[in-house]
Amino acid sequence: MRTLPCTAIALALAVGLLSASPADARRVYRFVDTQQPPVSLDISPGLAQTMAQNDAAAANPQPGQPPVAPSNGVPPPMQVRSIGTNVDGEREVLLEQAGQPGNTAAIRWQNQAGDPTVLFQVGQTVQFDQTPSEGHNGLMARDPQGRPLTHIPAPYPPAQGGY
Repeated sequence: MRTLPCTAIALALAVGLLSASPADARRVYRFVDTQQPPVSLDISPGLAQTMAQNDAAAANPQPGQPPVAPSNGVPPPMQVRSIGTNVDGEREVLLEQAGQPGNTAAIRWQNQAGDPTVLFQVGQTVQFDQTPSEGHNGLMARDPQGRPLTHIPAPYPPAQGGY
């Protein structure tokens, strides 16, 4: 009869010790920063090809042809075609290069308070320039009068298919 109370006490002590041991001491935590920039610019393959052709023409000017300015990663002026919300719930502005229907781009915002597209209007021309903002490199989208519409931060190194 004496073994039952001793076994019960030993079991209670073992359970108490196991529950009191820090479980976090055995775990390894790995923090991966997968945060996407709040604003992104995705360009179509046609627009990327046009920008690459302009860069090649600027690097190798043809005799008798007017000089071409290199793009330096800056899209040409584009017109706003539509403003809306995509299937992922992101607000977006769809852009198209005038006279080049295959040259498109999309400015997308995720997790933004309010409506970040309020400064854009359908038919408006948007110009881009490389302007650092708040200590970050990237592109600044501007209206035809030069007023800033939004800052698009430079992408993180692993990003592909977007600015």
